[in-house]
Amino acid sequence: MLRVLKAEHIKQALTPLEVIDVNEHAFIKLATKEAVVPNRLVIPLPEYQGTTLFKPAHISNGGGLGLKVVSVRPENDKRIPSLPTVPGCIMLFDEETAYPTGLLEATYLTALRTAAGSAAATRHLAKADAHVLLIMGAGAQGKAHIQLISQIRPIQQVLIWNRSFEKIDAFIKQIKIESPELQHIEFVAIDSESLSSAVSRADIIVTATNASTPVLKGLDLKDGTHINAVGAYRPDMQELDEETVVRSRVFVDSADALSAGDLAIPLNRGLIQDEHVSNDIGKLFAGLCSGRQSDQDVTLFKSVGSAVQDIATAQAVLKAAEARNLGQLIELL
Repeated sequence: MLRVLKAEHIKQALTPLEVIDVNEHAFIKLATKEAVVPNRLVIPLPEYQGTTLFKPAHISNGGGLGLKVVSVRPENDKRIPSLPTVPGCIMLFDEETAYPTGLLEATYLTALRTAAGSAAATRHLAKADAHVLLIMGAGAQGKAHIQLISQIRPIQQVLIWNRSFEKIDAFIKQIKIESPELQHIEFVAIDSESLSSAVSRADIIVTATNASTPVLKGLDLKDGTHINAVGAYRPDMQELDEETVVRSRVFVDSADALSAGDLAIPLNRGLIQDEHVSNDIGKLFAGLCSGRQSDQDVTLFKSVGSAVQDIATAQAVLKAAEARNLGQLIELL
């Protein structure tokens, strides 16, 4: 039987800490060669200002076998009715029979697993007393990052910047409604004139925008900051200026991160060498490489998203959904 799971079912299946642990374990599996992640297939669709990606993965010992199809369609939110700008789905298969076992809506799951990867990196790299979080990008990724990072650091204040400043108030209202456990946190809207000051105050920064020119300036960073950069995934996208990358001890989720503008541009300009961006986050999680060296280090986790996260998260969700009888069962054959 094929189990179909919508976003509402995925939200019920796992706790935030469970999702973080699943993603950390998935990266360890990848680093220790217990997962196979072939190259993703990318189909540009410039007529729609979009891209569609096909991302398969297999994780050993029942960790998951599946394929994620995810797209970027920036104009979707202008449709009536509005549609997600990052629609997607994940298909899971039984390893032995190859019979499809799960079909999961992946728009929410993508935001969830991305934030979970960042939260796991934050758990290993951010200072223990980090309590001011700056979110750059008031979208689904920004919201998920607040919800998950607040689980592993004592966040007291969240600063939120967005190119469209008027969207921030609605974003804050929504997250307060959806996450009553965050009522103790002070949320502050940041305009562009105040961004430099906000960066200099932040202990943890998340960049989750579709910027093609840098929105985060390295000269504004204070010593000891940890950065999760998740927005740029193409060579023509860049959220971080070169100074940010040069200053940082960099960890990547996969070799694909090197093709994103954040790292590709300083590499191509000779500002950094390959070894500057060779630290694998899975090896850090597995204890195979060192992380933060001092409280003064600026650390950076550059993520473009790995199929190992998608399939591991989807498999864990499916297992929990089966136990709780969530979703809809369909007989295909």
